[in-house]
Amino acid sequence: MLRIRAQAPQALAAQADLARAASAAGFKEGTLDPFLQRLPRLLDPEQRLTFDGYRAHGLGDLIGRFVSREPDGWTLATYAFPSNGDEARALERIAAASSTTGRLTGLALVNRELAARFVPQFLRGLSIGSLVVIVMIAFTFRTWRLSLLAIVPTVAGLIWAAGVLALVRIPLDLFALFAVVTFVGIGIDYGIHVVHRYRDHGDAEAAVAQLAPVIVVAGLITLAGYGTLVTSSYPPLRSIGLVSVVSVLTLVAASVLLLPALLIGSRPPRS
Repeated sequence: MLRIRAQAPQALAAQADLARAASAAGFKEGTLDPFLQRLPRLLDPEQRLTFDGYRAHGLGDLIGRFVSREPDGWTLATYAFPSNGDEARALERIAAASSTTGRLTGLALVNRELAARFVPQFLRGLSIGSLVVIVMIAFTFRTWRLSLLAIVPTVAGLIWAAGVLALVRIPLDLFALFAVVTFVGIGIDYGIHVVHRYRDHGDAEAAVAQLAPVIVVAGLITLAGYGTLVTSSYPPLRSIGLVSVVSVLTLVAASVLLLPALLIGSRPPRS
C-alpha cells in the first residue's frame, strides 16, 4: 500500500497531462471530460478491487473466470500456458508442492490421461475385432491359404501407410487411430472380393481384370469423401484426412498390385 501511494500519480497532474495530450492529438475540447472527472477516483490509492465491485459494474463474467463464491467458501482459478513438456511437468511439481487443496487441470492434462488409457484399450479392441474378422474369413473360404491371401491387402496396405506417414513426419493422434479402424474394414473388403472371385473362377488374371477397376473406383470415391478433411482448419480433422488419403492409396495399391501377383503365383483353388 505504501508503494502504491508513493508511485501513484497525482490526480490533478494526470488530468493536466491527459488534457494536453488530447489537445495535441487533435481531440475536440471537452471530449475526454467524463473520463477526466473519474480520474481522481481511478487514481485513489485507497480504492480496492473487490469481487462485488466487479459484479456491480457488470463485469461478473470477467471476474467469474478467476473467482467464484460458493456457500462454503471461495474458489480461485489461475491460468498458466506452458509451451513445452518440461514447463508442464515443472508446473505440476509446483502445484503439488505448494497446495493441498488446489488442483491442476486443463485440456493438455486431460488429453494426456485419455491417451494413456486409450492406446491399450484401442489395441485390445483392434485385436479382438481383427480376430473375429479372421475367424469369419476362415469360415467363409474354409482354407487358410485363401484366408491369409484375403488379409494381405489390409496388412500390407497399413504397413505401407505407416511407412509413408513416418517418412513425411505426420504424427498419429487419437482421432487418426479411429480412422485406422475404418480402413481395416475397407482393406479386408477389397481382399475378400478379389479372393472370392478367384476361388469361384480359378483364374487369377480374370478375377483381377474384373475387380481391379471396381476397387480403384471405390477407392477414389472413399478418397473424395475423406480427402476433403485435409483442408480443415481443425487439426484433428485434418489429421484424419491425411491418414485417410494415405491409407486409401496404399490399400488400393496392395489390392490391385500385390494381391493379384500373389494369386497368379499361387496354385489354383480346389473346386
